[in-house]
Amino acid sequence: MTYTTPAIVKLRRNADHIISFDHKGYEPTTGTVVHEFSPAIFGNLLLFYGAIPGFIIDLLTGASYNLEPSCVHVTLQPKVER
Repeated sequence: MTYTTPAIVKLRRNADHIISFDHKGYEPTTGTVVHEFSPAIFGNLLLFYGAIPGFIIDLLTGASYNLEPSCVHVTLQPKVER
């Protein structure tokens, strides 16, 4: 998909993502967003005894992960004429 910056993009939380940036006259670059396990998922088990279905659903849907960083900033470098 192609977006114009700044953009808000919804990403799956249960996977890592590589985001490509390019613009005419500039070198292309990438940014990486990684998924990290969220310890908050254990609240399903600690706070609500018997909430194992919620725990399993969070694991399956990706709700048990956070994406880091939550915002990607890059600086494009001008292309050097050769």
